Amino acid sequence: GENEYVEFKASLRHDYRQVKTDKHIEHEVLKSIAGFLNGKGGLLILGVSKAGEVLGLNRDYWTLKKDNKEGFQQRLMLLISNVFGEDMSSRIHISFYLLGAKEVCLVLIEPAPRPVYLKEGNNTNFYLRTGNVIHQHNTSETVEYLQSIKTI
Repeated sequence: GENEYVEFKASLRHDYRQVKTDKHIEHEVLKSIAGFLNGKGGLLILGVSKAGEVLGLNRDYWTLKKDNKEGFQQRLMLLISNVFGEDMSSRIHISFYLLGAKEVCLVLIEPAPRPVYLKEGNNTNFYLRTGNVIHQHNTSETVEYLQSIKTI
């Protein structure tokens, strides 16, 4: 199950409820990645529901121009480098595994050497994974957290 170091996401961009592509889901994945980068790192597993059901990546593949794991990896790395900077790409390690007949993506995320932020509209937000939850921190909480890790 999910814990401080492991999170499940059903998809990178396919909405299983509305049965369509939804780029908002990509944004939710980026929040999780930011939380792990700003925290102790961790493992994001794409293609597995919150309940632990293996859904696979086929529906994500269908949404991509290059509809396979290579296209999926390229899309994910493009999102990461565009949002967090190319230097963060070296902190992300992607691999694919078959669970039964379904392929899932494991995203191993190392802690970042600097804070990363996620732009949302006119705001730039700081996310941190604490326990099994990604928390959005306001400015004062972010400053306090960053000062506390500098003194450690």
